[in-house]
Amino acid sequence: MDGADDPGEHLVDPRGEGNSGGYLLSNGQIDTYPDRETVPFPVACQAVEHFIEHGLWPHDLVVEDDRCP
Repeated sequence: MDGADDPGEHLVDPRGEGNSGGYLLSNGQIDTYPDRETVPFPVACQAVEHFIEHGLWPHDLVVEDDRCP
């Protein structure tokens, strides 16, 4: 992220279809997210490890920029 208010970026699965199961938030709200907006936990862990070691995301993953165009 480029500062405290930067929305950042996130990994996506461009082949993801449908919605994943609910996520329980601390306020009790249960959210669901499109599968395109999520990646499996092991993939996310490997991606973060690669980012920490190399300073960039793995080339074989899709990263979506959440900043306004």
